[in-house]
Amino acid sequence: MLPEARKYSYQEFLELTKDKRAEFIDGQIYLWASPSTEHQRTVGRLFAKFLEYFEDKGCEPFVAPYDVIFENENTGEKHVVQPDIIVICDKSKITAENYRGIPKLIVEVLSPSNASHDYIKRWIYIRGLV
Repeated sequence: MLPEARKYSYQEFLELTKDKRAEFIDGQIYLWASPSTEHQRTVGRLFAKFLEYFEDKGCEPFVAPYDVIFENENTGEKHVVQPDIIVICDKSKITAENYRGIPKLIVEVLSPSNASHDYIKRWIYIRGLV
């Protein structure tokens, strides 16, 4: 459990969510339970198609959980999201733990239980805070 409803710093997010599936958007921490079986089936099938399509094209698909960090270089504002599937073509921004930048493609599989949160993440994707 998080101590209170307030805005958190990026450092607090890192400390509070070690070994947890979590996202950090606009200073809020979102903890996640495991997705449903149908969600996993859909993501798995799409990911398999992406693996096949992007083979030998210089891009690499990744499947959640995998942190994507959007950072505004001017303000230092950071957001950490875990899209269902991403495709990365700029591999120079891949670290041992995450990807720091804007993926070439972001896929979110909407489920009734997570649709409203995925719409919040959409604004992060649109703003492209890099």
